[in-house]
This record gives sequence, C-alpha cells and structure tokens, in this order.
Amino acid sequence: MGNNIDFFSKTKYQQKSKNIEFGLCDDPPPAEKPAYIDDTDKTKWIAIVINNKNKEVTFTAIDHCPEYDFRREDRKPDKRCDGVLTFNSHIVFVELKQIKGRKSNDWIEPAEQQLRRTIFHFSKTKDSRIFKNKEAYIANSKRPIFTKGQGNRVNSFLKTTGYVLRIQNRIEIN
Repeated sequence: MGNNIDFFSKTKYQQKSKNIEFGLCDDPPPAEKPAYIDDTDKTKWIAIVINNKNKEVTFTAIDHCPEYDFRREDRKPDKRCDGVLTFNSHIVFVELKQIKGRKSNDWIEPAEQQLRRTIFHFSKTKDSRIFKNKEAYIANSKRPIFTKGQGNRVNSFLKTTGYVLRIQNRIEIN
C-alpha cells in the first residue's frame, strides 16, 4: 500500500508561502478539515515556520484528506501525520499537537507513530527519492520545546526512517 499515493498532485490540499514567518494550524478535535497555513492569527499557530530567506515553501495537508487512503497490511485505515512542508530538496513531515499531557511525554509516542506510518507510505513512492534533506517534527503548542530524555527516540527514528526527528514547534527553513 502507498505505492499508488501521489503526495503532491492534490493541489487542493496545498498552500504556498514565502513569508518570513507563518504558522501551521490544525483545528481542535473533532477536527474534520485538513491542517493549513495561517499568517495572521498567531493564537491558532501550533507550529511556527521561520523562513528568513523568503523561500517558496509548500505545505501539503495529509490528514483529513480522503484521497490519501493509507492502509495497513490488514486493509484497515492507517495513521497519518497532519502534513508535509517541501522546498528545494527538503521535505519536512509535521504532526501537530495541542496537548499538555498528564505525563511529560504521553503525547509523543502517538505523534511519532503517525509520522513513522506516513513516512513508511511515502518511502514507497517515486517522489521519496528526490529529497536530500529529510526531517520530521512533532510540534506541540502547549509544549513548544521538548528535548528531555528523547535522545534514544531521536536516534532510533533516524536509524529506521532516515529522517531527523525534532520535538519542537519552531521549524527553521534554511
């Protein structure tokens, strides 16, 4: 599964920005519409994208987009992340959260799995080979920076996916 999914042809799920700063938003549950770019209402921003060189960045929403029919081996629907940023030869998968969490990291594991499953499906496409710089972000507006005790998780993620995992809500476009 995933071989027939074209991540970048669904232009109705894409937005572009050259702004120096913009936000990635995902409306609170029960969310029914895809994640999106916002450049005016910072109170809605879950992830903050810093684009100091005004590069054209494309955000493609993935979750809540029916055309992306990810299936597990048992044919049941698979998890997926909220979206992906692309520019030049860079790709950045993003999972957006707004969770404080009772335990310090109870929101990280499900977010990581959403990223892993989306990357798994993407890795089966021809488009996966055109990107040289690969990152994945778990962005949580309630916990903007979270690095405590995540070294093993980050190393394992890189080893198994080939993507650098960051757990923070500030995404720098270089």
